[in-house]
Amino acid sequence: MGIRHHADAVRPECLHIERQLFDLNRRLDALASTCPDWEDWYDSLSLDKAWCLLGRVFQPDSGVKPRPAHRLVESHITYPWGHEAPHISSSTFLEPAELYAAWQDLMTVTDEDVRRELKGVRPDDVDYALHHLAAAKEYFGRLVDRGCGVRFYIG
Repeated sequence: MGIRHHADAVRPECLHIERQLFDLNRRLDALASTCPDWEDWYDSLSLDKAWCLLGRVFQPDSGVKPRPAHRLVESHITYPWGHEAPHISSSTFLEPAELYAAWQDLMTVTDEDVRRELKGVRPDDVDYALHHLAAAKEYFGRLVDRGCGVRFYIG
C-alpha cells in the first residue's frame, strides 16, 4: 500500500491533454478539501486485487446480467495499446440510492457463493476474496448508514 511512483510514456501530441487532466485533478482536490467536515466524512476501502475476483462472483457468466452488487466492483478499464502497455483507469460513482441497492444484494452473498463461483481458483486467493468480501460488507454498510454515495477508482 502507500503512495506509489509510476511512469507512463505519453506521445508528445497527447501531453497537453495529460497536463489538463492533472491540473483539473489538482483543482478538484483543492475544492474537495474545502468541504465542511471533510475529515469526519472521509472513509475509504481498498479491495486491492480482490475486486476482480469479487467481480467474477457477482457476474459469474459474461452472458448473464450481473447482480446488483457488481456495481461495487464494476470496471471500465481499457487497454487501447494492448494488455502489455499502460491502461486507462476507471472511475465509477454511485448515488446513495444506487449504493443502497448494491449493498442490499452484497449482504446476500455467502461464503459458499464465493467458493462455488471461484471453483478452481487457488485456495489462498479464495480466502483473500472472502476477507475482502467481509470488509466490503462492513464498509458499504457504514456508508449506507451515513447516507453516503461513493466513488470507485480502479487503476
